[in-house]
Amino acid sequence: MKKQASLLILTAFLVTGTIIPAVFADAALTFTRFEAVGRISIISSGVGLRDVDSGTISITVPGTEVIAAYLYWGGVDSGIAAGDNQVTFDGTPKTADKSYSDWWYSNQYHYIYVAEVTSLVSTGYADYDVEDFGPLTQSYGAGLLVVYRDETLPLSKVTILEGLDSFWFDWLNPRGPNSEVTYFDFTKTNYNRDVDITLIVGGTEHNDRPNEIWTETGAGSKPTNLVDPPSSPNGPYPLTGADGDGWDTFTNTVEVQKGDEWLGVQIESIKTTSDSGYPDYYGRGTSAVLIAAGFVLPVEGNGKVTGGGQIAVEPYGKKDVGSFGFNAMWFSRDDGPKGELQYLNHVTDKLVHAHIVDYLIVWEYLEGNKPMPLQKAYFYGPCTVNHEEGYWFSVYVEDDGEPKNPDFFEIKIFDNEELNEPPLWTDFNDLLNGNIQIHKPPK
Repeated sequence: MKKQASLLILTAFLVTGTIIPAVFADAALTFTRFEAVGRISIISSGVGLRDVDSGTISITVPGTEVIAAYLYWGGVDSGIAAGDNQVTFDGTPKTADKSYSDWWYSNQYHYIYVAEVTSLVSTGYADYDVEDFGPLTQSYGAGLLVVYRDETLPLSKVTILEGLDSFWFDWLNPRGPNSEVTYFDFTKTNYNRDVDITLIVGGTEHNDRPNEIWTETGAGSKPTNLVDPPSSPNGPYPLTGADGDGWDTFTNTVEVQKGDEWLGVQIESIKTTSDSGYPDYYGRGTSAVLIAAGFVLPVEGNGKVTGGGQIAVEPYGKKDVGSFGFNAMWFSRDDGPKGELQYLNHVTDKLVHAHIVDYLIVWEYLEGNKPMPLQKAYFYGPCTVNHEEGYWFSVYVEDDGEPKNPDFFEIKIFDNEELNEPPLWTDFNDLLNGNIQIHKPPK
């Protein structure tokens, strides 16, 4: 039985110590806060804070390690450039590293904030106090979205998207009545898979304000509306302020069919007529804001990658280079991956040979955001170093696809087949010359 190593390939946006000006937009969630492939998943919890300035987020984080943790909070305030981007989380003052805002009505604006809190969150059960909310006209709440590692999990792609997308009862686009469609993109396979979805929503209230969450999967062109036909207000409704008045953490699992390349999510604010004798909100559609969406998708190695060239190595003189050549492939018709690798560090004279590939994964990063998507691959297996057995390698490469941008190569050498960090040694850099080519699997 071939063992699959502990793997975490980050393509994440991580902000540390930098405050980014507010993004003014009411639109589908498109900013990628985190994206990675590994034996990882997502857990989330929140607390409603309408009309209060403090609360407690209770959460149990599974696994053995917290990979990333993000705190979201927000509400409504009077005036542009208002709001409050600072809170105290678990006794530590935190300033948002990114914020989102847009006009609501009159002089009122939505304000949504996010801060990385990875170092303050641990596995297991914990209560995290969120305090010192500023003088917002109305607070929504706060939520914690955690990515954790668990070696018993299947290899998965985890993506977190964020932004500000309102679905306001009886308003016109873009503020209502429904949210836009947020899309999660992935590489198609020839088998069905389940995607775990987590949504963080602020501003929700009451279990009698009708709403529905629509999902759709497919390939090719993406619809701009999934609400067809509009829902009937029969209930029960998925968003009810379940974390406390003003905040919801919604989770669900959606089956992705073979051949699918995207999953769309849209929130519907169901239009109805208020009944006489009930509060003015009774029967009216939900008015709230979609803040973040997390997706967990199991992945398999399916594709082909070839490459050859040179990279600069320490001490980075003109002749200090590493030369490599490899091919690795794993198609659906095969029982497993296969390939070969040769690498020579011309400074240390370390020569790596491999004729077996134990695992391969190929994927695209932020597909559609570039003229040609940045494609990535990771593979590993046993090897010899200067003709001595008992070593294992891992290789991570990037095929930028654009002629003006260099590709990337990284090799790590280990003395154990579990690939336990740290490696014996690592060489990595952009290519000085040569090419990485990632091929799509055959139809």
